[in-house]
Amino acid sequence: MVTYLRDFHRDINYSAIADCNHYYKEILNSGVLPRPKFYSIVSQKLGSKHDQKTANTLQEYTNKIKLDYESTSRSALLIQMRTVYRKYPQDDKLCLLFARILFKKELYSDAQFYLELCCQANDENSDGWALQALLASLAGDHGRALRCSERALKLGNHLYRSLPKAWLFTKFLLGRTGKFKIFDSIPLTDENFVDVHTAHPVSSIKIHRQPESDIKDNVIFFACDAKYFWRFANTLLASLTEIKTKFTPHVHIIGPLGDIPEWIELFELNTNSQVILSNQDLPLKFKENYSYLASCRFMTAPYFIREFDRGYIIIDTDAVLNSAKKLNEFMENEKNTTLSIDTSGPIWDYLCAAFSYFPASSKGQEIADYCAQYLIKMFSNDQIGFWYIDQFALFAASLEYENNIDLLSIQVSADPYYDKEAFFWTLSNDKEEDVYLTRCTEIKSKFPSLFHLPST
Repeated sequence: MVTYLRDFHRDINYSAIADCNHYYKEILNSGVLPRPKFYSIVSQKLGSKHDQKTANTLQEYTNKIKLDYESTSRSALLIQMRTVYRKYPQDDKLCLLFARILFKKELYSDAQFYLELCCQANDENSDGWALQALLASLAGDHGRALRCSERALKLGNHLYRSLPKAWLFTKFLLGRTGKFKIFDSIPLTDENFVDVHTAHPVSSIKIHRQPESDIKDNVIFFACDAKYFWRFANTLLASLTEIKTKFTPHVHIIGPLGDIPEWIELFELNTNSQVILSNQDLPLKFKENYSYLASCRFMTAPYFIREFDRGYIIIDTDAVLNSAKKLNEFMENEKNTTLSIDTSGPIWDYLCAAFSYFPASSKGQEIADYCAQYLIKMFSNDQIGFWYIDQFALFAASLEYENNIDLLSIQVSADPYYDKEAFFWTLSNDKEEDVYLTRCTEIKSKFPSLFHLPST
């Protein structure tokens, strides 16, 4: 058992959610606050005048709770909520509203209680089930997470993007097979893998450019479509010129190349760099499928590791080099496959895909094959995948090869919070924060002819 999986057996702790990754707090607080059903008694003048007067009073009272919750103590807030709930115990949207307010106060155990009341009042409130599941997963309450997320997924319409991951992860740890088509063929514990060399369409891979001299000992590899190349990858390439004597960059384009080969040629001339450029066809059924595009780097990496007999660092396309010194020091000492880990989130997101290293050793190739097989089987069975499925491939590999894999903090390898000593900086949830944009501008300013910037 990998050390970090001991967290699966930890005590249930809802208060610990307050210290989790801010990304999950954003999910819990996302969306418009629900409107209690009893408000319609006032707006539509339903029931007796007494009913309308009572509803009007409690509507004003509820709106005051919404406005004043930040300055209200926990005990006072719960008393206020209970006053309204006792009058309308079957109003599931009222319960959901109170849960959402309690999220904002970081009173997660109390919020879970109101989510339970929400689903008791309306068994088909998918948001209530989904939020229960996500909250339980974050608290280590995996039994409840499994039960609630399964119900939410059956209902179908949930707003919370991490729910499928939490559900699948929990089912895997509890040793239960999937019931939903999208997850049926994921080989989390399946040893009957397809052959990575025949299942992936390597025949569609074309290598358009490679160094005339020897490729460096290690390759920095990233994959994207043409749109993402012009948005991010050209800046990443420019940042890598700082380490061109020790690393060879490899750009893999999924789909048509367009004008990219011409830009790469100009890039090499202007920077005295050498680049590997390859591409592959994009199957029609995966067009606009971001989970497939994000996973292609791991499905193709084994082919290139063998083709060039070099270790491969695989990074996000929206990364930029930050510390050449720290990256060099790491590579001088690291011989094993290395994966990035972030323990600030829930356990299913511990393994990160932003930075990983697979040496050209037989074991490194074997682990790279394992990740590729995991993803190939997923996509070859007509599954649409889901965002971050590549993280599950890495997670499965970390279990299978725990004695052959080193774990490196994401804050060291590809920090989404922009630590000054991280190897790379990478976007956090697609938010281009000022520090990241400033770094990109600095990189581009060194090569005005490549980015059509005015000379200084």
